[in-house]
Amino acid sequence: MHSAFAAATGEPTADYLGSDGYTVRSDLGGLNLSTVPKVFIEMGNMDNGTDAARLETPAYRDRMAAGVAAGITAFLKES
Repeated sequence: MHSAFAAATGEPTADYLGSDGYTVRSDLGGLNLSTVPKVFIEMGNMDNGTDAARLETPAYRDRMAAGVAAGITAFLKES
């Protein structure tokens, strides 16, 4: 999912938390208690003016959706 989203959007890997864009969380019951594959993606930071402006455009939202779809497709092909 990570590489597919980055390829579709051109977004750099977040470097303000965690490592290589990943942050382990223990406080998200919907993720931690699940027994099926799951992904939680932060697609933008609304406190960042550049991110907020991109998120307002339909073309960028289409790129984000394409990245998520590509990530799901890749996962299913590998399973």
